[in-house]
Amino acid sequence: MSDAPCSNVSAIIAGHTVTVAQRDLLVEDFNDNVESSFFDDDFTIAASTGFFVWEGCWLLIDLLKDDLGPKILGKRVLELGAGTGLAGLCAAAIGGHVLLTDVKSVVTGMLEQNISSNINRHDGQETSAASLPTTCDPNTRLSDEHDENPWPKSVSIGRGTVGSVALDWTEEINEDSFMEDYGINPMEADVILAAECIWLEELVEPFVMTVHRLLHGKRRPYCLVCYRNRAQHGSETFVHMETVVERFKTLGCVVQNTTTRTVAKEKDKGTAGMPKEMIVYEVRLAS
Repeated sequence: MSDAPCSNVSAIIAGHTVTVAQRDLLVEDFNDNVESSFFDDDFTIAASTGFFVWEGCWLLIDLLKDDLGPKILGKRVLELGAGTGLAGLCAAAIGGHVLLTDVKSVVTGMLEQNISSNINRHDGQETSAASLPTTCDPNTRLSDEHDENPWPKSVSIGRGTVGSVALDWTEEINEDSFMEDYGINPMEADVILAAECIWLEELVEPFVMTVHRLLHGKRRPYCLVCYRNRAQHGSETFVHMETVVERFKTLGCVVQNTTTRTVAKEKDKGTAGMPKEMIVYEVRLAS
């Protein structure tokens, strides 16, 4: 992790406390240190937001505590734009098998450290998914029920498991390349999560095409997209969700508004600002 100031954010779920580090937005000057990821090829303004916890993350956690939690037990979950990993780690803590994805600069600069700090430990030893009564062998045939199926190279967190891999939306998902480079096939998800990671116009096409590709996976997953509207009328920078929905529909997807809630940022600290209205959309391939 870089020398930029960080603060910890925690969430409690299923009796398990998940704690992640995030960049401190309140500190503007940290001895003129340059962000270590600044010169990475994939580092952009959009990527830089991955170092913070946003309202969409809290909404996903609320849903996990409600009806979403039972739906992901033992399932393979892939999170797009995972950022700090708080939402995905909570999904693992409750019993899902989660693959956290983001651009490489966020994975190496934030995600890997946050995963490591939350690993289940027994007698001071880390517990990997391979030590669970299930297999992580990527060559093992997937069960018809898909249950108890950790992603390869995962570690044990709470009641589930977590792994991470770099996934850049601007690059086409090539299953063979992912297997060769990481031993992981992202096309084997049951559920896809995306918490407030689609907000700029320039992100719409790569995000939609990435989700559309993943929806064609062998398990025919669905995607839950948490969205907060930042766009004013006539905005050429921030995207209206209607634009995203219409793009999905042109590709033959079915999009439904499943949840609308008011959510506060960093609510665990009790010092949140004005709550924001968040909307959750479910995206599926048309049957």
